[in-house]
Amino acid sequence: MEREWNKVTVHFRKEQKDIVNAYLLQLEPDSLLESETYFELYFDSDISDDILKEIKNIPGVIGDLKASKCVNKNWNEVWESNYEPIEIDDFCQIRAEFHSANPALPYQIIIRPQMAFGTGHHETTYMMIEAIHRLNVKGKSVWDYGCGTAILSVFAYLKGATKLLCNDIETWAVENSKLHFELNGIGANNYEVLGGNIDVIPESKFDIILANINRKVLLESTLGLRSRLKENGTLLMSGILDVDQDLVLKAYASDFKLVNSNQKGEWICMEMQVKNS
Repeated sequence: MEREWNKVTVHFRKEQKDIVNAYLLQLEPDSLLESETYFELYFDSDISDDILKEIKNIPGVIGDLKASKCVNKNWNEVWESNYEPIEIDDFCQIRAEFHSANPALPYQIIIRPQMAFGTGHHETTYMMIEAIHRLNVKGKSVWDYGCGTAILSVFAYLKGATKLLCNDIETWAVENSKLHFELNGIGANNYEVLGGNIDVIPESKFDIILANINRKVLLESTLGLRSRLKENGTLLMSGILDVDQDLVLKAYASDFKLVNSNQKGEWICMEMQVKNS
């Protein structure tokens, strides 16, 4: 049986692309594809008038919204026609299977992201990988909260992490994550991928928590993240616009201290540690 998707095309002012992108991600579409002048959002369920109104009111959105339906979109074909490998500083290349490796870069991540978020092109993913590279992750346990493609977990493993737990609310993201572990030669005994939100994560303690999500989820997850992080553990967060940095810091201030932060474009990445009791 053919599967039908609901699509909305959203045009934006070029200088406000990041802001529009951030707001659209908070709507949790099943997929979001971008070009230089517009985004395409795909939903498995019907698109309500309330969602269209919310999109229309996003700062930077211009023109009329175009809603339509499509059947069995070939996500791999769409992705492969637009995807280019990316190099992060002088240490990592993120590429598809059909791209040649750059032998000058010691870490190679192979991806086939299909519908999931996290190709390395977005500023938040780029900064999270930079932050993981700075950390000592060798022998550490890592929880990737809202893993998407699991690209962050894959890199953590390449850097020496030994216990990986990932979760995402989207079924296709869960399957995509498992595929990426396989593509990068990571055995099934080294990772676990769970479908669902924070409630599916056991109350065990992790050395490192990775949370590249969005402001809304981060603000709702302060207690859940704290209860699952070791006393000397590290929390890496991104998906935060610079205008929201103080809001997020305030929400985490009672239990966490800011150790380091970075900004790329309008996006912030923050390294947090648990405050001493």
